[in-house]
Amino acid sequence: MTDNRCDDPNGCADDVAIVCTLESGDVDARLAAWRALMLHADRVDDIEGGVRIRFDESARAGEVADLAAAEHACCAFLWFAVVVDGAGVALDVHGPAGARPVIDALIATT
Repeated sequence: MTDNRCDDPNGCADDVAIVCTLESGDVDARLAAWRALMLHADRVDDIEGGVRIRFDESARAGEVADLAAAEHACCAFLWFAVVVDGAGVALDVHGPAGARPVIDALIATT
């Protein structure tokens, strides 16, 4: 029996399909949710495979996590980590090679 479990936090598939399953009628609302969240962003830093978004003190970790979970449900090629530390709340957004345009669209950096 083969153990096919993936323990790589950066993803295990080399040829991950960059496909979102969000219904086209829901795209504007989702992007609006990201824009609303990004109003609380203090800074966005590039990290390996994605970005780290640092939020101001008004951001709530639960709300950040809810949006990340909703996004992952339709764009499974992205993975997220909510960070809560002495600096406050941050969100790491990662994706496979080729996913950066999607990440940029979510955080409106392009």
